[in-house]
Amino acid sequence: LVSRAMVGKQGALVARAVAERIARAEFSATRKAEDVALWYLALGRRNVLLGLYRSCSDNKLVGFLSRDFDEEKNRVAAAKNAYALLGQHRFRLAAAFFLLACNLKEAVSVLKQKEPDGQLAAMIAAIVEGADGDVSKGLMRAEIESAERRAAEADESQQAGGVSAEQHRQSCAWNLCVLHACAGDSNAAAAALASRGRMDARAFDMVDAMARRLGHSNRGSLISNK
Repeated sequence: LVSRAMVGKQGALVARAVAERIARAEFSATRKAEDVALWYLALGRRNVLLGLYRSCSDNKLVGFLSRDFDEEKNRVAAAKNAYALLGQHRFRLAAAFFLLACNLKEAVSVLKQKEPDGQLAAMIAAIVEGADGDVSKGLMRAEIESAERRAAEADESQQAGGVSAEQHRQSCAWNLCVLHACAGDSNAAAAALASRGRMDARAFDMVDAMARRLGHSNRGSLISNK
């Protein structure tokens, strides 16, 4: 779908644009509103989804989606439906209902555990809150910890699942770099990459550009690459 390296507002805009295209293409292919519910609810376009359910003559869902989800009772009802959908193994729709319940964390957890595409959870989080949001950063931290564990295992066996320990460490370093860039700390972002090997001027420019896009560059204090 899109790279996990998306950061800040620019990354969120890219994710939203991609999601719009995916949603239109999927509905054109299947003519099923259920297949695009996750995308349109993540985008905050519930009215578009309502129109699609009307076109499918699904009056039950039209009625439910017409509720005011600022009200606690309706959010509770959405969460109950989400859990029921989990029991039916309709995982993407369950995640969509968790979004209706204003529970992004649970929606992302479902996608991360149940969907084969590991990037979908990260993309939905980026669309809803931006790639520098708490849920997005939590996903990145979990990925870093996983990469560190795999690298440790690979150190013992020389290879884990066909991927070398050094590759795991590089993946971990990049994700840590993105986290620091999201926080506006160019020094720490550069150091994260430098910790896995020599960095050239181009790499430092990349890290600083990431921070500038987030509006808090401190290029003058970047650590030396010499």
